[in-house]
Amino acid sequence: MKKILRYIANFKKLTVIAVILGIINVVSTLLVPVLIGKSVDGIIGMNDVDFGVALHYAVLMGITVLIAALSSYFMTFFAAKISYSVAYSMRKDFEEKLNRLPLSYLDSVSKGDLLARMGIDTDTVSDGLLQTLVTFMTGALTIFGTIIIMLVLNFQLALTVILITPLSLLTAALITGRSKKAFAEQAKKRGEISGHTEEYIRNQKIVKAFSYETYSEEIFGNLNGEMYKAGFTAQFYTAAVNPVTRFVNGLVYTFTGVVGMISILSGGGVTVGLLATFLSYANQYTKPFNEITAVVAELRNAISSADRVFKIIDETDEPDSGENTLYIEKGGLSASNVEFSYGESKALLRGINFSVYDGMKTAIVGTTGCGKTTLINLLMRFYDAKSGVISADNIDIQTVTRSSLRRNFGMVLQDTFIFEGTIRDNISYGSDVTDEIIKTAAKSAGLHGFIKRLPDGYDTVVTSESGILSEGIKQLICIARVMVKNTTDNPAQFLILDEATSSIDTLTEQKVSAAFLALMEGRTSFIIAHRLSTIKNADLILVMDKGIIAEQGTHEELLSKRGLYYSMYNS
Repeated sequence: MKKILRYIANFKKLTVIAVILGIINVVSTLLVPVLIGKSVDGIIGMNDVDFGVALHYAVLMGITVLIAALSSYFMTFFAAKISYSVAYSMRKDFEEKLNRLPLSYLDSVSKGDLLARMGIDTDTVSDGLLQTLVTFMTGALTIFGTIIIMLVLNFQLALTVILITPLSLLTAALITGRSKKAFAEQAKKRGEISGHTEEYIRNQKIVKAFSYETYSEEIFGNLNGEMYKAGFTAQFYTAAVNPVTRFVNGLVYTFTGVVGMISILSGGGVTVGLLATFLSYANQYTKPFNEITAVVAELRNAISSADRVFKIIDETDEPDSGENTLYIEKGGLSASNVEFSYGESKALLRGINFSVYDGMKTAIVGTTGCGKTTLINLLMRFYDAKSGVISADNIDIQTVTRSSLRRNFGMVLQDTFIFEGTIRDNISYGSDVTDEIIKTAAKSAGLHGFIKRLPDGYDTVVTSESGILSEGIKQLICIARVMVKNTTDNPAQFLILDEATSSIDTLTEQKVSAAFLALMEGRTSFIIAHRLSTIKNADLILVMDKGIIAEQGTHEELLSKRGLYYSMYNS
């Protein structure tokens, strides 16, 4: 709640305006019962009505009600502005935080759950805040103002109202206390359902291909059932609060009427008009308790959702030990006694040592799971080595900023990334280049002919799940993207190709390989490939096995050793 209040504090002017309007609303609302009482007292007896007094207070009452209505409208307007401004700021901070989180953290959480936190949970916070801000602000002012006026008007009747009211609060506190855990569980299950649904929809082809529909429905059914239980419990206790508190508040109203009538009949100084005023105040005094207890559930739900959002915002940023900017002159890269493990598990990479020089083509080969992609992740500082040093141009990459390091790399990965936008935007991703450069890159990647056959050509809108793009075409777009990057004013000095042609046919691969050769000219390149025929011409081949570099050398040197590479090549 303190964190939410810190966000609200960023909108002080709006808050002050809302509070002032709230005060005006409460004061004008509290004046109405007094004016009603004065009008009633203008009715002196049978056939004895002072119409002048009655009309005077009726006009004042009309003006007061209009002021109350207008102030309520504008107060709600500004409260809504505060609520959705807070949600806007939280979403902005959440998105910025995602850019600062280490990949190790993002790899460990459900993407669907992150989407639920950014979308559903922030909306829940804003909706809960809107209800809470208006109700708590007007409710607290109404209670405080009513108590003062009632004490001034008649101390005895005021005590009757004030002493019975805590029963309403105690009852509400007991009931709403039970809903806290239920709302937290509901928010958690909502995130799990979002994660499962996102996974299920994204991989629909795999689900159907493996006839997994029934089992997936079973998983969803279990999650849905758990959310039903948590939601039912939370909403049941929420629904129970209002009728219980209304019953207690009914008792307050009844006791006030009884005590007031006794005072009138016994000549205790209470007039009919004063009793009418007091009954109105008794109703007004208890109404905020009803409203506040009704929105407590909304507040608890909002706090549970805010907790999930803040858990991401409060996560530790990706450490950036480097402060210097990396400027590559020669393009050399080396590793010395590098070790790495995920968490506290057994080391995945051990004793990694190699040196490559400007313009060298280095191939990394090995069986699946030997650590090839992990090594690339260390070169890009997606992860940091546990020990040892990786140097670029004899500069420890831990001493430079990640952004300046990554600007020097062009990458084509096995996993293709296509975002929602035009094909032109996808090819020029991260680079501000002309259409001519985009088309040249597309032609080099063997993509131009396919694009021209599309309805809108380069302006065709695509997504990662777009049915018009095969995996091979997606990979060609990624290849064209890195070709575009290398035509800009700040070309990448290092090139990484991680199974860059794994999803395209042999004929297209031959064409793209020629483009790659031109692209790699003068650049330090790292090529990961399972097909050894594609890396025979590399200047250096690193043969990895179980997290170590088992062998290194040229193709001919490694064959002559008749070791691991020799066995892999001949198989």
